[in-house]
Amino acid sequence: MRFKIVFLLFCIFIHYSLFAFDWVNLHNKADTMSLEESVILIKESKSIEDIYIAGLVYLKYHKNREAIELFKKILNYQEVNYPAQWGIAEVLRRDNNLEESKKILNNIIYKNPDFSPAYISLAYIKYTELNFKDCMELAEIIIKKLHNKTDRPNLARAYLLFGGAKGMLASKGSYLQKIKYGLDVLPNLKKAEKINPHAPEVLFALGSFYFLAPKIAGGNLQKAEDYLKEAIEKDPLFTNSYVRLAQLYYAQKKYSLSDQYINKAKDIEPNNPLLLDFLNKTCKFNCNTVEEK
Repeated sequence: MRFKIVFLLFCIFIHYSLFAFDWVNLHNKADTMSLEESVILIKESKSIEDIYIAGLVYLKYHKNREAIELFKKILNYQEVNYPAQWGIAEVLRRDNNLEESKKILNNIIYKNPDFSPAYISLAYIKYTELNFKDCMELAEIIIKKLHNKTDRPNLARAYLLFGGAKGMLASKGSYLQKIKYGLDVLPNLKKAEKINPHAPEVLFALGSFYFLAPKIAGGNLQKAEDYLKEAIEKDPLFTNSYVRLAQLYYAQKKYSLSDQYINKAKDIEPNNPLLLDFLNKTCKFNCNTVEEK
């Protein structure tokens, strides 16, 4: 009898946790939390929600190994926990294990189509794979269908990806495509800035726009430098910001400064796609120069 009661209570706990897991609130809370606060949280609480928050904070501070261990710990308690599964997929994405990450993300979207972080991670993968139309479509799902069911940081990322993908389609397309897509880039980036103004990825995206856009379309090298420097200040481990700033200095023939930022990027993330794109001069993700403007 005692075993049955314990088992019944366990089932009730699992059922309640699955449906009471307010991931939107947890993502918003983690976005305002420091690494030190998350460490204290883990020490003082063992709830699944607090473990998840700490995992998100670890992701924010690029402690991917620590984050994945926390997400796995949640899955030891709950085999079916889509946010924790997403956390593992996000670490795989950051490690450039894209195929394995896509399998998990597609499964999450199929079984839980309202879980917007999975769309964001998958959109980033599509962007990396140069599939900008799919990236744009995934971001658009959040903007148009899941706008009120999404946490603040991921809603901002949706606008960034939507605008960024349009920018890439404009830069590589025909004259008509440049008009069709190009005019929508900055408005979407500005929407992201309004939602989450100090997020490193927002600052990076705006810095990239002002660097890459022709002057007639709003390009401004001083604004680009300011945004990219602020992005580095907000997140000293965000590799893309170093690479883009290095490109800007290279375009201005400030080669010593450019080398400094490239070397820093190599130290942080030697296999970063944007870094390799610049070093190999493939220009898959745009590397305009001042002369080209």
